[in-house]
Amino acid sequence: MDGAWNKSDKDPDYMEKRVHAKDAYYSDCWIYSTHTQKWYTPEEFMAGNERVSHYRGREDERQFKIMDPKAGLKDKLAKLKEIQNDIDEFSTRMMDYYEFKKKKK
Repeated sequence: MDGAWNKSDKDPDYMEKRVHAKDAYYSDCWIYSTHTQKWYTPEEFMAGNERVSHYRGREDERQFKIMDPKAGLKDKLAKLKEIQNDIDEFSTRMMDYYEFKKKKK
C-alpha cells in the first residue's frame, strides 16, 4: 500500500475512508459511490475526493458499497443492452414513419 494509505492517522474522516478502502482491498473488491455513481479501486478511493464522515452511520453505508467490480461490469453491460434496444426501436419507428410518409405523397 502506498503513501495515500498513511496520509494522516490523526484525521478521523480519513481513518473512516481508510476503513472502507481496507475492507475493499482485503476482499478483492472495489468501492462504488451511490452518490457519484463511480467505481473506485481501494487505491483510487484513498487518493480521490470522496468524503467519508467519521460519524460512520447509515448515510455512509448507503453512500459507499464494497462490491465485486464484475457486478458493476455486468450492470453496465445490461444498461448498454437496454440503451441499444431503445436506439433500435426508435430508429425503426423513425424509418417506418418516413417511409410511410413518402408513400403517402
